[in-house]
Amino acid sequence: MTPLLLLCLCVTVALAQVPTPCMTPAQWQGRVFTVDREKMFGRYGMAFYDATNTRVRIVEEVKEGSSDNFYDKLDLFNIQRRYVVNLKTRVCNTTSLTRPFRPFAVPFDARFETQANLGVIGNQQEEVTVQNFSGNTTDGGRYLIGVSSPDCLPIYDFYNSNATGFVRTNFFDLTMGIVDPSIFIPPRECSP
Repeated sequence: MTPLLLLCLCVTVALAQVPTPCMTPAQWQGRVFTVDREKMFGRYGMAFYDATNTRVRIVEEVKEGSSDNFYDKLDLFNIQRRYVVNLKTRVCNTTSLTRPFRPFAVPFDARFETQANLGVIGNQQEEVTVQNFSGNTTDGGRYLIGVSSPDCLPIYDFYNSNATGFVRTNFFDLTMGIVDPSIFIPPRECSP
């Protein structure tokens, strides 16, 4: 075998081993933790995510500066509506959504960055393989997303743009699918 042919074969084998963007499940639910240090903002809550119908509901505790608030937020991107119920006052605020739906998923054009194992390596019950992908968004932002392998569920999402600044979201206790689809019905406090 000639050295050039051997080199080409080695390069082909090496490139074939680089993970490609995986398909994140379209529906899942679990806990989220979001931090924006610049704005002194933190959010901890339960999220229900449906990329098929472009809708997200998060029941959350929000810390802004030194105050704590509790909200039930439902974003229905298919009709461009947002419903926010302040869980202390039970008052609903309904507004139009002006931003596009941003999936918590690996975009098809994402660039593979690295792969690592979290937990006790070698113990299948105590480790998870994380694949990291990065890229640019259509609104001029940049992202880095880490997903579990092979299930492709989000573990973390780092996003930075001029409009939002740097926002970090961690995901945990995720399960695939939505147990109760009625979770996407607007809260009764938001009825006309």
